[in-house]
Amino acid sequence: MKINRKATIKVVMLLIFMILAILAFRFTPLKAFLTEEALIRFVKASGFCAPLIFVMIYALGVCLFIPGTLLTALGAAIFGTYWGFLYVWVGAMIGAGAAFWIGRTLGRDFAASAIGDRLKKYDEAIERNGFATVFYLRMIYFPFTPMNFGMGLTKVKFWDYFWGTALGIIVGTFIFTFFIGTLRNVWSSGDWGVLYSGKVLFSLILFVFSLFIPKLMKKFKREERFFLLNRQEQENRELDQPIDIVLVLALADLKLKFLDIEKGSVSYQKIRGSEEFERYKDLTGRLKSFDLTALKSRERRLAFWINLYNTAVIHGVIELGLRQSVREAYGFFDRVTYEIEGHRFSLNDMEHGILRGNRRHPYRFFKPFKRRDPRLEFAVVPMDPRIHFALVCGARSCPPIGFYEAEQIDFQLELATAGFINSPQVKIPFPERIVFLSMIFKWYKTDFGGNDQALIDTLLIYLDEGEKKDFLKKNRDRFRIRYQPYDWSLNQA
Repeated sequence: MKINRKATIKVVMLLIFMILAILAFRFTPLKAFLTEEALIRFVKASGFCAPLIFVMIYALGVCLFIPGTLLTALGAAIFGTYWGFLYVWVGAMIGAGAAFWIGRTLGRDFAASAIGDRLKKYDEAIERNGFATVFYLRMIYFPFTPMNFGMGLTKVKFWDYFWGTALGIIVGTFIFTFFIGTLRNVWSSGDWGVLYSGKVLFSLILFVFSLFIPKLMKKFKREERFFLLNRQEQENRELDQPIDIVLVLALADLKLKFLDIEKGSVSYQKIRGSEEFERYKDLTGRLKSFDLTALKSRERRLAFWINLYNTAVIHGVIELGLRQSVREAYGFFDRVTYEIEGHRFSLNDMEHGILRGNRRHPYRFFKPFKRRDPRLEFAVVPMDPRIHFALVCGARSCPPIGFYEAEQIDFQLELATAGFINSPQVKIPFPERIVFLSMIFKWYKTDFGGNDQALIDTLLIYLDEGEKKDFLKKNRDRFRIRYQPYDWSLNQA
């Protein structure tokens, strides 16, 4: 561990700043000014500029380690429930950003050089999951000011920190200002009978509820943890072929005994504990050291990730003991994970990050991988929309399960697409000008061209020759598209 002199000087400056800030608040005349009465008098005397003055005091107070609870209570007491909430939130955000900048400027270089190999992966994990980490810590009321400075020492990006803080403190800030503001109105009016009003009762319920937010968030966080499927240690015995090829052979054994390709069903109960499945699980341990750059060709990458996704779903269903649907396990597609070459890949990472070329999940705001995520290197670009008829999510409305070989991947994807489009998942009730499609076409419409006409064009490519295709072709501009309900029941035999 080598720490340069410049980094040491800056971190010493940071420590001196923090010590002086605390001392100034506790042992100098500034302490007398920062009492509740003094601040209220000062802000009220500011007249029209009172909100701006309060926001500046709040932001400065955050940097000087003045308890945020005190400042928040003052905001509610001076400005009331709603304006108090707004001014407190703005002041808190400015102060949090300034404290983060101080920590990042003066302490990050030292922290980066002091972090050993054992802690480096945690630093990188915080960078990858910056928004989620900050948001969670804010929601469980992690000490506000220490976190502002502390996050500046990590690799978390500023905007992840900013938005995580902005959204994470809204609930607690509103509840606290609403409660204090309501009590202030009762006090100023002198009408103690208002204490029995619905508004006061509601504010009290919100306040009590806020005390349980940390426990609720921790419970939620426990449920959100990754479920790593290949936890076991890898075998030392050398393989005769690359691991992706060996996995395909192991999958062929599973397919032969436990999968009904025509019906698209899986015998989950029979797979559990079988010799073939235990062999497959042992092989997944080798993925931890598998070099993903060895998948040189696009065909090999497609086959590898499609096969891995499909078997990871089966693996996850069995390990989690699911009986009726993958929806039994909250966040199934985010939690079920394989570790490959030191990276973690959830089912959503495999589908949206890798196979869809890092495209946004249909119901999320952000792409799976950020710009500097090392997993971006493995994304399949451009994406092939036919993957949607090869990926099997464990539901009855999913495409039938199959396994894919690099040498035949194009032919197999064509076959899978044609099979799905000519199945009951696409219904054309001739002679009506309506086509009923699987929800897959709605969720991933952008992958198929982004509009209804592009969906019709896709159908015309793969529909079997016949009366319905001819009718669709002649009336393609007059057809309406409707979507069938999606059956999430487990695709079990």
